[in-house]
Amino acid sequence: MFGIDTLRTGVTVNFVDSEHDANDNFKGTDPLATLDAPGYVHRIGDWTTFDWQISYKFGAAAEIVPETPKPGHDKEGKRLVGERAIAPESDGSKWGWRYWLTDTTFTFGINNVFNTRPPLSVDVYQGYDFSNTNPYGRFYYLQFEKKF
Repeated sequence: MFGIDTLRTGVTVNFVDSEHDANDNFKGTDPLATLDAPGYVHRIGDWTTFDWQISYKFGAAAEIVPETPKPGHDKEGKRLVGERAIAPESDGSKWGWRYWLTDTTFTFGINNVFNTRPPLSVDVYQGYDFSNTNPYGRFYYLQFEKKF
């Protein structure tokens, strides 16, 4: 926007692989397993989510320097004497909105963009594997960061 700001975006893919639940006999290798039906094999499915984030960082405001000679000197670099030797004042104020937003980052993000539900797990009362997944679904967030 102003040549000194930064606009960034990114996508994150989260993948949780499938696993066996607690009521599984692991394909017949666990003879002590209590099964609902003979030869019961239950697997919790895999889970893939996509997260998206966009951020905008305001850079330091650029100082506008007029192309004039140093104060007290003429165009050729010779020293001046008298009223002409007074330096001109800077153009504009340094206390505008850009000054207060310098090194400030605004971030907007969406976790679980497609609102994918976690796979069913019958070995816990929550209905999902709470150690690897969450039931929140899609949610949005805003982040504000200011560096001094």
